[in-house]
Amino acid sequence: MFFTVSRHSEASFFADHLENPQNPGNPMVLDFQRTYSATAFFKTISKDFAVLYIDTVTNKPISKKKWTNEMRAFAEEIKNQVPAAPYKIKTTIVGYIMMLFVVGLLGYLLYEEFKPNPQESALEQPSALEEAITPGSIFFGRYTVSDPQTKAPKEAGFGWFKIVSVEGDTYQVAMGTEMSTSHQPSLQMNSTDFKTETIPMKIKTIESYQVDLVSVDQGTEVTFSEKK
Repeated sequence: MFFTVSRHSEASFFADHLENPQNPGNPMVLDFQRTYSATAFFKTISKDFAVLYIDTVTNKPISKKKWTNEMRAFAEEIKNQVPAAPYKIKTTIVGYIMMLFVVGLLGYLLYEEFKPNPQESALEQPSALEEAITPGSIFFGRYTVSDPQTKAPKEAGFGWFKIVSVEGDTYQVAMGTEMSTSHQPSLQMNSTDFKTETIPMKIKTIESYQVDLVSVDQGTEVTFSEKK
């Protein structure tokens, strides 16, 4: 990043009527200068200005220690005619780009910080399938029976399931009498006859298109994907 500082003349006034204390006879000009600073991102101009008497022959400033009272009075009188600075600070094109980048980055970080977690939202808000899980409801899906201790699979299949009753967060689920070990179209399978024994189950996970349940003893898992 570069940084520059320079002085620029804002206004000059002839001071031929005043005596040059450093080189008698040489004409002078009264010069008002401001400091200009610039970086890659912004530019600034000082509000205050430096006041100089410059010998127009030698082109050198006259030390303030040698100023006469008339020179001081003339500088004080004329300074109100110096135009105001066009700006105090101005952003460059690179500066605007950097500002947009920073704002965009902060916005992205805030979004990442406060955006809702899809998984948490899914758990907090019941899906359409979960809201439909009421006593008497019938669902098509798949099941897996595993050893509760070793988790080794013992049985799996597809078919219809019936919600017999609901007690708090526990669902009594009855499996259909016709279950297939391979996937079959749901309409081709028996959806009216169910076993008399039920399995107490709890909801494990919820998606917009399915509900996963697991038995209280952790031995059976069922996934509902379609409601009758």
